[in-house]
Amino acid sequence: MSKSNAAAAESAPDSRTDLSGAVWPALLKTLKHFFPDFDIWLQSTPDPRDPRLITYPIGYVLAGGLMLFLTKIGARRQMRYQFRTANMIGNLNFLCGTSCESMLHPDTLAYLAARLPLDALPDLLLAMTGRLLRARCFETSRLLDQWYRVAIDMTGHLAFRQRHCEHCLTQKHEEQTVYYHPVLEAKLVTRGGMSISIASEFVENPRSGVSKQDCERAAFHRLVKRLKANYPQLKICLLMDSLYACGPVFEVCKTHGWRFIISFKEGSAPAVFAEYERLKEALSHSHSRSQDGVSQTHAWVNGIDFSGHPVDVLECLESRPDKKPCRFVWVTNCPVDDRTYLDLSNGGGRVRWKIENEGFNIQKNNGYELEHAYSENEHALKNFYLLLQIAHLIAKLLEKGLLAKSMTPVIGAIRNVARLLLEDLRRLALDLPRLQAQLAQPLQIRFQNSS
Repeated sequence: MSKSNAAAAESAPDSRTDLSGAVWPALLKTLKHFFPDFDIWLQSTPDPRDPRLITYPIGYVLAGGLMLFLTKIGARRQMRYQFRTANMIGNLNFLCGTSCESMLHPDTLAYLAARLPLDALPDLLLAMTGRLLRARCFETSRLLDQWYRVAIDMTGHLAFRQRHCEHCLTQKHEEQTVYYHPVLEAKLVTRGGMSISIASEFVENPRSGVSKQDCERAAFHRLVKRLKANYPQLKICLLMDSLYACGPVFEVCKTHGWRFIISFKEGSAPAVFAEYERLKEALSHSHSRSQDGVSQTHAWVNGIDFSGHPVDVLECLESRPDKKPCRFVWVTNCPVDDRTYLDLSNGGGRVRWKIENEGFNIQKNNGYELEHAYSENEHALKNFYLLLQIAHLIAKLLEKGLLAKSMTPVIGAIRNVARLLLEDLRRLALDLPRLQAQLAQPLQIRFQNSS
């Protein structure tokens, strides 16, 4: 084989496998199905750059940023090596409706991120999640057939050994001071593994040297204002950890007409917990069940006073073979009775972990590199975080939708999706008539195991 033929064979899709060309068309179909105006949304994002100096339209730059995360190449500079093919440029143009002749430099993406208003990407995310909710994509996933589960939790984003900016939070570990930037997230979660961001609040000090640092509870009140403003009619049940078991949080939920299920620990409110333990012996309801080797005993007490709010306390004692029994206790304003206790426990309180397992853990350890500093600029870092959340939403729709049925025979495993997507983008030549014909075909996407 000649050198030219060998090079052509290396750059062409492998005709001996079913993997070639599986993921990129599936991604386009997913975007077309859920967000038919996605390219218009990208192009209409407010552009803060000087129009006289623009080489790449904002839609093209944002699309490149999304592919940075969707292909999980791990760092901005990898765009210089992984994205510079003619096919990649053509496919990116097709995605966002542009006609650029070259691939953007990673510094172009960083330049935009450093100047893009911090409400631009949340507005794009709101348009996307709003359309999903209006299309009733998660209708069968609602708690008690009424409430959308929204888990709220804080995660570490960036940490530095030296002060990064005047807004850093500080924490001392023995002789070492850590400067860090956490984020409080509100994610819509389902039992089927969906965990998608619907609002983010950066936890940061207004300036260095403040007497009282910003904290998770303070950020919570800012976050819920945004949640209520963006989703005024959405029936929400908040799933939260024991930090939020307090009167002010209960009052916020009462004011907004929301439900809550909050982990309850003895140290959160010792007197209330002791009252529950006392009443449980005399007044509690109890049910036991066993399924697939897992034994559960549920008990609850109704109408306990907690900081002036009547709440129900629900607990689940779970035993599995070869494991120590686990005890879960929650405080809730959802009425607990013989009809609701199981859904509130297994479909409510236990689902809170989805924000950690399906959300933060995947974004930190599965290629998205949430804790990587994609820029030195403080403002840009926030926009990269927000862009990552949009990419993660798109990936979950793809993985839980079109790829769920064909995952084993076509792609092998979900961990292969990013690699195969990168191969498709780099190697598949843009076949415009064929792609347009595929996207014009009627399509129905149902999420697997979403209830």
